Amino acid sequence: MLLLAIVLVAIGLAGVVMPAVPGPILIFAGLLLAAWSDGFVRVGVPTLVLLGILTVATYVVDIVMMTLGMKRFGTTKDPRKWKRRAQRARLPIR
Repeated sequence: MLLLAIVLVAIGLAGVVMPAVPGPILIFAGLLLAAWSDGFVRVGVPTLVLLGILTVATYVVDIVMMTLGMKRFGTTKDPRKWKRRAQRARLPIR
């Protein structure tokens, strides 16, 4: 159980810099699993509640900043617009 918690935290740490992996959520899940496997002796419930609040806040800020960045730089879901932009920039897009 502890090994799984370590793996979750390690993947979560990698996810902090990789946009496709939800880093803070995996870190929290790993820490929660580690605390649960230990019987909440070393890490208590108040600490986990605080970490949970910080995890939710981090996730919300990440989503909001991503949305603001997409609006700022004019991203779109239409692939034809991306292809035209890439052609104008002379990028090798098929």
